[in-house]
Amino acid sequence: MDESPKMLFAETKVPIPASPGHTSIHDYEYMRCGVRNIFLACEPLAGRGMVKITEIKTKRDWAYFLEEIAGQYENA
Repeated sequence: MDESPKMLFAETKVPIPASPGHTSIHDYEYMRCGVRNIFLACEPLAGRGMVKITEIKTKRDWAYFLEEIAGQYENA
């Protein structure tokens, strides 16, 4: 099981598109759009895996994902 928090950003100004001989130009200013969690549980020998992406980052999300994993192994 692994967890990876990711911050989301948005451009505040429209980037200048690329032109011949120049790359596109982006302003350094950005708007923060929150944090999401990506959870991954994998069992390679059984060929099974679970992925869950949350809307916000909270400690409870981790606990809920562990409950989902435990639900897959009720006989354990």
